[in-house]
Amino acid sequence: MSILATKQKTRATYHHGDLRRELIEAAVEMLPESGMSGLSLRKLAVQAGVSHNAPYMHFSNKDALLAAIAQYGFQELRARLTEKLQEAWRDRFISGCQTYVAFGASQPELFQVMFMEHDAAKFPEMVEDSLAALQTLTDIIAVGQSEGFVRDGDAHEFATLVWSLLHGIAVLNANRQQAPLPYRQEEASEQVATFLDEILKGLGV
Repeated sequence: MSILATKQKTRATYHHGDLRRELIEAAVEMLPESGMSGLSLRKLAVQAGVSHNAPYMHFSNKDALLAAIAQYGFQELRARLTEKLQEAWRDRFISGCQTYVAFGASQPELFQVMFMEHDAAKFPEMVEDSLAALQTLTDIIAVGQSEGFVRDGDAHEFATLVWSLLHGIAVLNANRQQAPLPYRQEEASEQVATFLDEILKGLGV
């Protein structure tokens, strides 16, 4: 019996625990093969091994499911970035930036869902988690200012500039199969390191 079949049998047999979380994780597993266009609540029910009606108890429609997937992605991104907060400042900054790019490159379909247009009024918790994840970079910049590594200025504006660069590199890597790139995938970390070195010169005291 395959791993997927085992998961489906387990989910179909045991319904205790956080079914909503299981459905989101199952949807994330589906994304690389189905993409956003091929994702549906009915297919999700089959993937998760639950009744056809089960997903509708947690997601009113596909938009709600996509917003939940995006929220999941931002929570995962924030957790990975937070892991870097214990390092020395320069290492923390570089590791955090590399983590962002690696996250986007390793999960391009999830990354796409995270940054697609969502209805902020309908899904405020997703928006809150997205802002919290990106706030991590602002916090790192602010700590760098307090420790004398970064010059005075608006930490949020500095973080926005850095994020714009990182996001561009992450998107290029996520789309590397569809568009020609000036560097190979394995060179992405070196490319980021070069850019960050220049950014640090600009941000430095």
